[in-house]
Amino acid sequence: MSETIDILDKKYLDPVFLEYGMEVYTYEHVDRLRNDKELRKKIIAPNAGSQELVLACDSDLMIHVGLRGSGKTAVLCMNSYQSIESPAFTGMIFRREINDSKDTGGIADVSKTFYGGFGTFLSSSQNMTWNFEAGGSLKFGYYSDGYDDFVTRLRGRGVSYIGVDELTQMKFKYFRFLFSNNRNSHGLKNQILGACNPDGDSWVYRFIGGKYIAKNGEKPRDKWLDDEGYPIKEMDGVELYFWIYGDRVDQIYWGTTKEEVVEQGRKEMERLVDPITQSRIDNGETSLEEMFVLSCTFVTSYTAENKSLDADDYLKRIAALSPDERARDLGGRWVRRSNSDTLIDMDDMDNFYNNSHQTSNELYVTADISYGDKKVSDPSVFFLWRGFHLEAVEVCRAGNETLKLYAEQYLQKWGVGEENFCFDATGIGSGMNERFTNSMQCDYRTKAFDQREAQIGKVKQQISSYENVKAQCYDNFANRMKAKGYSVNQSLLYSKMDGKALVDHFNEEYVAIARDRQKDGKFQALSKREVVYSIGHSPNFIDALWQREYIELVKNNNKRKAKRTGAWLL
Repeated sequence: MSETIDILDKKYLDPVFLEYGMEVYTYEHVDRLRNDKELRKKIIAPNAGSQELVLACDSDLMIHVGLRGSGKTAVLCMNSYQSIESPAFTGMIFRREINDSKDTGGIADVSKTFYGGFGTFLSSSQNMTWNFEAGGSLKFGYYSDGYDDFVTRLRGRGVSYIGVDELTQMKFKYFRFLFSNNRNSHGLKNQILGACNPDGDSWVYRFIGGKYIAKNGEKPRDKWLDDEGYPIKEMDGVELYFWIYGDRVDQIYWGTTKEEVVEQGRKEMERLVDPITQSRIDNGETSLEEMFVLSCTFVTSYTAENKSLDADDYLKRIAALSPDERARDLGGRWVRRSNSDTLIDMDDMDNFYNNSHQTSNELYVTADISYGDKKVSDPSVFFLWRGFHLEAVEVCRAGNETLKLYAEQYLQKWGVGEENFCFDATGIGSGMNERFTNSMQCDYRTKAFDQREAQIGKVKQQISSYENVKAQCYDNFANRMKAKGYSVNQSLLYSKMDGKALVDHFNEEYVAIARDRQKDGKFQALSKREVVYSIGHSPNFIDALWQREYIELVKNNNKRKAKRTGAWLL
């Protein structure tokens, strides 16, 4: 069959396109060619299904998750075809390290298959560029250097097509900066295409996963992943709209329409509009929707779509991997790496969300403190507890004195005595100490409460199983969580707080409850620096949660003191 077909025969051209002077082959002809093992070697064509979907997408941002052998690199190269014959075309494809692209099998090497008929390739240690015969160009870049150097290298460039190979390896702030370069004045399509494998520990997971609330009072909506990290079939190839209003990946407004996004961010957007632009809005020449809102589509490619592979043989080899690896490489699941450091998991969090109320008559307030106005990234978080049941939550951004007044009013509102108020007093929270002298001031660095006397050589010393009280609180909190000792008012979970649902804050931050296994001997909590690196910001909500254990330690310690004092008097 393959020997008798002239693949360029014009009889296979689509008559509908011919009426408009366009020579486009019929889908049936292309499908026949790519399904023939011999003919496929003579053509370049996307796999049927997800690759076609990616290449036909007009979204500002396309995130293409390719499972093993599905052809992510091929899509990154083919995505420039629609503009490659324009003399004004400019493109860039990024890898982490400069040598990643040019190594044998790297994307610059692979690109010769796709671009060899369109121009010449210049390759040096610092410059890898395709110069196309039509006058356009495509350069291979990197982003492993410092952010300032990265910005300096790209500033002022207008690039219509930007591809990022292994998007999960690029830091969020580098990615965000790329939008300022994704522009042209020649009518070409502007698009960023990020290709990657599923990585549940990356910022991309938080970008495409979780839920969002477009309108107050509405039920939360899924983005593209379900609660277990699997792609939602009905959302594959569906376009959503967004606006990044802050510095972090969780500071994004989402919606199914541009109008929904604008309604969430209208006040912030209007503050950014200058008088000249405002007059254009008033005259109907532009709108907040067109000025601020971007579109994003998410697509997953599966191994079986690649007809050039022996899918059965390949899949049975993947099936020999661990359960997590199989779920990732066959099912597209975004798995958070099994980490022995993490003391609780999503099962524990689900139990917390759905547990019966762990209440008592005792009321407490815990708070994670941060000072600053609305432009500051981290809010102060206040939790009201009835026993071990989280009853109410509020967030606040305010300066020092205003925040102290807010805390006083919060205690009064719920009838909680100062002696039952616990806040972090390690850093800037120590500014609350003088106002709340009778409170439980949790300095994470102080000694744990399990101090005991031990004979070490000829000297008696106080020893502990924990590096500090924070480590002890982490351990106790994890144990109580696993014993289903905590509960939460379920009506709070999907309430929007600091830009997203409370449940999303918890699901993002629970990994902070972790032990540093690099430290031998005593139990040591994972450092704040490591936590911030992992989740991208301070774990304000989870910090306010585990402080409930500090209250228990203080209470139990006071009881022991009272018993010892009573025995002495007797």
